[in-house]
Amino acid sequence: MISSLILGAVIAVIPKGPVQVDVHPIRGIVKINGAPAYAVHVYYWPVGTSEEEFSFRHGIGITDKDGRYTIRSGAGAGDGLGAGEYKVTFEQYVTKDGKPITTMDKAEGTVIKTRIPKPHSDHDYPQNSPHSATVGDGPNEHEFDLSLPKN
Repeated sequence: MISSLILGAVIAVIPKGPVQVDVHPIRGIVKINGAPAYAVHVYYWPVGTSEEEFSFRHGIGITDKDGRYTIRSGAGAGDGLGAGEYKVTFEQYVTKDGKPITTMDKAEGTVIKTRIPKPHSDHDYPQNSPHSATVGDGPNEHEFDLSLPKN
């Protein structure tokens, strides 16, 4: 009996290992004031997920010239995320004249400002975002049209 108690205690402290989450492809389009938006970073933040699952359920994509994006797992698990509810936030880095710039430009220090204001871009508090998405089996196509003030 004592040995089974010790074995149970040892098993309880062994780490569970990597979290296994089935990922589902996610694609979509981002528009700003009705027009396809280029170079917008799209972030999916899981709602009600444990800390150990968070990295497998957090994802990012960036829009092409047609405003289209594909979400990749923050854990490098490939295209897509685990099933569930997500809050979605956005970021678009622009030069001082308002021209969207790429991640490489950002890395070189040319970012002047971000075009998308909070709560659309509130990465510290994504629960404040008015945008959400549901991910599950089947097609996960999400379209977002951000109404922003004209510069």
